[in-house]
Amino acid sequence: LGSPGYQPGAPLSHRVDFLQLMINSQNSKELDTHKALSDLELVAQSIIFIFAGYETTSSSLSFLMYFLATHPDVQQKLQEEIDATFPNKAPPTYDALVQMEYLDMVLNESLRLFPIAVRLERVCKKDVEINGVFIPKGTVVMVPTFALHKHPEFWPEPEEFRPERSP
Repeated sequence: LGSPGYQPGAPLSHRVDFLQLMINSQNSKELDTHKALSDLELVAQSIIFIFAGYETTSSSLSFLMYFLATHPDVQQKLQEEIDATFPNKAPPTYDALVQMEYLDMVLNESLRLFPIAVRLERVCKKDVEINGVFIPKGTVVMVPTFALHKHPEFWPEPEEFRPERSP
């Protein structure tokens, strides 16, 4: 499953995505062969990306469109940043997109209010004590992102959509 025109060690002139990283790991001579992905594993991972990312992406974009429609001031300010970043409707580039600070703030605020995952799970790598609570190594710890994103101690008026408050 080589990438057309891909030469190992050649510089990439475009943004590297997960698929390209997986292909690169297959083609790397430095990588332990037991850790490299087989063609079947690469295809399986690609299918997971498609199915796992479909609804999360569409839901996130739907919430974003709702916020822009109900907050015309935010929409106007974002449009001004887009026009300044891409004059004369220039095609977007990755380098230009990552420089768009207000777009980043709008996206982060939308994801704060409607996170893709309502919780995260992590496995504790070592014994630890937090605020007097002992958590042994190997314990699955759940972080309630939805609750944290709406906590008034960290987010005054947590239900309000205010991109400027970006952390």
